Amino acid sequence: MDAYVDAATDLTGTGHPTPPRPVRIEASPRRLDELVRQHLPHVYRLLRQLGVPTRDTDDATQQVFLVLNQRLSEVSDGSERAFLSATAVRIASRWRRTHQRRREDDNAAPVSQRASIGPTPESQLERAQAEQLLLQILESLPEKLREVFVLFEIEELGLREISETLDIPQGTVASRLRLARERFRNCVETLGLSMSSRSAT
Repeated sequence: MDAYVDAATDLTGTGHPTPPRPVRIEASPRRLDELVRQHLPHVYRLLRQLGVPTRDTDDATQQVFLVLNQRLSEVSDGSERAFLSATAVRIASRWRRTHQRRREDDNAAPVSQRASIGPTPESQLERAQAEQLLLQILESLPEKLREVFVLFEIEELGLREISETLDIPQGTVASRLRLARERFRNCVETLGLSMSSRSAT
């Protein structure tokens, strides 16, 4: 994700990301507790990048981990991140189907403006502005292109992992990724930003 936030930061400055607030799941087994601590920032960030508004992301994150809790015995060691990513994609897609697209309240705080100890208010604001710019660019992408782009370029999943996560052929993943890159690059060039991306090979 850093390459894309940094691209947006060219206009706004630099800062440090702030993790979302902890998810509370009652009577969690030790493995689930460990997975929540390890993957919470990833799930929260992924949901935001997939279009779930700030005001709904805490609830959506909770839903992802509740699904994990219900199906924990089915998730093998080492596949937890892929399972959480696939669940987050489904929940974000369901949110889009059941809620009309609406512009977020200008006062809704991006991820980096959530309360934290460490970064200065100025750096938090700069980072939040960069993240908001990135989210606006992602919002311009069609849903199917956005999912592939976020999973590959920002979450750094491989083509095979994305194919399994979205249940589509790898060739379709590669095709959507090319289109998404073109559209994202056009937006970036329009804004006069610089960026780098991973190779799909």
